[in-house]
Amino acid sequence: MTAKKDLNELIEKITNDLNIEDVISHYISLEKKGNSFVAICPFHQDSNPSLSISSTKKIFKCFVCNVGGNAITFVQKYKKVNYLEAIKIISEDFNLNWNDYFVKKERQEDPKIKEIKNINLEALNFYKYNLQIEIEKNKKLKDYLNERKFTEKLIEVFNIGWAGSNDGLKKYLLKKNFKEQEILRASLIKNNNGNLRDLFFNRLIFPIFNQFNDVLGFSGRVIDQKSPIKYLNSSQNLLFNKSKIIYNLNNATEEILLKDNVIIVEGFMDVISFYKIGIKNVVASMGTAFNINHIDKLKSFTKNFILSFDNDQAGIQTTIKTYNILKNHNINLSVINFSDGKDIDEIINNNLNINKKYFEDNKISFLDFYYQKVIVKEKLETLTEEKLKEILLIVLSYNDLVKKEIILLKIKEKFGKDFINSFIQNLNFKPLVKKEIIINNKINLKITNINKNKNFSSLNNTLNKYLGKYYQEEFKFLLYSLLSSSFFNNLIFENFIFINKYYKEIFDLFKNNKALLKSNDDKINYLKTLLQKFSSQREENIIKSLLENFQENIKNENLLKTIKNINVEDFISNLHEKWRIINKEKHKKKFIENINANDDEEYNYMINKLKIS
Repeated sequence: MTAKKDLNELIEKITNDLNIEDVISHYISLEKKGNSFVAICPFHQDSNPSLSISSTKKIFKCFVCNVGGNAITFVQKYKKVNYLEAIKIISEDFNLNWNDYFVKKERQEDPKIKEIKNINLEALNFYKYNLQIEIEKNKKLKDYLNERKFTEKLIEVFNIGWAGSNDGLKKYLLKKNFKEQEILRASLIKNNNGNLRDLFFNRLIFPIFNQFNDVLGFSGRVIDQKSPIKYLNSSQNLLFNKSKIIYNLNNATEEILLKDNVIIVEGFMDVISFYKIGIKNVVASMGTAFNINHIDKLKSFTKNFILSFDNDQAGIQTTIKTYNILKNHNINLSVINFSDGKDIDEIINNNLNINKKYFEDNKISFLDFYYQKVIVKEKLETLTEEKLKEILLIVLSYNDLVKKEIILLKIKEKFGKDFINSFIQNLNFKPLVKKEIIINNKINLKITNINKNKNFSSLNNTLNKYLGKYYQEEFKFLLYSLLSSSFFNNLIFENFIFINKYYKEIFDLFKNNKALLKSNDDKINYLKTLLQKFSSQREENIIKSLLENFQENIKNENLLKTIKNINVEDFISNLHEKWRIINKEKHKKKFIENINANDDEEYNYMINKLKIS
């Protein structure tokens, strides 16, 4: 086990094993409220407790200034220190033996890996020095750097260097007493018909670091656009493995924790372009598909991923593939959607007025991105069954129920409601129905009470599942009521009544206090007032969720426009149909409860009838 891996274990100990409230209470006073804690927020002028600390999720969040994160993030912000210093402070506070994790254990590191690190470090110094010399005499190189707006500061931050054409690196490393075999093992020279030559020549050199600033390898880029091989990477070796590397994680870690999100781009030129406008929570894979190694590494810092790939068809497909990889990993996914150029590098270099706000304004949900880039372009007359299946599987797999419902409504409007409903029914439920109603003829019809209980449990679970989905739909109605006054007024006009008693109570409060809900600020303040009003944990959680969702979506123009165009009458009708299904399940449950347990043959027959119905 290496010292670096040990540090990852320490991070996991802090974020997973320690109680976040214990860490935060070292610095501020906390008040227990239900299953959570609240406090006066130290990150803005606060008078009422607006900082919420979740013991179960191990995160904190201020509902006013929107600062949030984990235990390490809190200490980092509160003490105004960097990431590693925050870890050290927490370790000392909780006797976690910082030195056991952070001090290098040289004896545990593979000597060959240590050797490659040393060679890479010397190579980095060589390449950096070369660039400073070459800039003065190579006009083509100087013009290239100026055109790409590579300032001295950017060159320094990313440790950019230059590889010449005279096998200078091999000669330099041999003078430093490294052996040819060792340099070969580091993938910095290659055997060309018995001659050992530098791997990189006439290329800009970009060193690849891990998050602990070890040089893992290099990537070289030609400045001659006519060259057939634009990028060349170190070959895989004991230290350098492209599938496990995240470019710029060493620079981005602190900013990722600070912002609680990470922007993922295709290449290091895109990373550097973001830095030009002050966006630093950016990383890239090394030209490989996003995989579990990347996910696990980034998830230790944040669960909020933002994809920003090229704006061509290949980039769109990469975005979709990445979503399919991420969707089962509890990641909150957004996409930066732009149409001004092919990629970020091109957009930023060609637009002098581009700034952080441009990218924030163009950040949308993955499902909105997928709708705009894929679904909108499909036509009913040319739509294949395979393509529709692909579209619906992606939409139905999305974990944001509100957004999923919105996009499904658009799809039904575009291709026909009955057609899509029928297709979804076949797609989702047909195999399950077939499986349910198969009767094995070898099984004796005699059924014991155990079987009855099993059937009762199954129907009970089904009922709970339907109820859960129904209440999620009702929550959506509550949220839309806050986001859109027209939706709110239409619900009142249609005399809509919430089934969930908590939602009904909250909506009635909205109706009775319309005068207090004129502006977005009014609504936020009113929700905060309700947090103090309700005593039950259930109601408190509902209000917190409403508040968080409202604050996240008040500037979401796509969502607001969609809500404005919703036919509320159809929306309510759709919900009523779901309630009819729930009542049908209730009827089944009641039948099971009251059926004569002694008449097993009749019971078996009726159960199978119910399953088919």
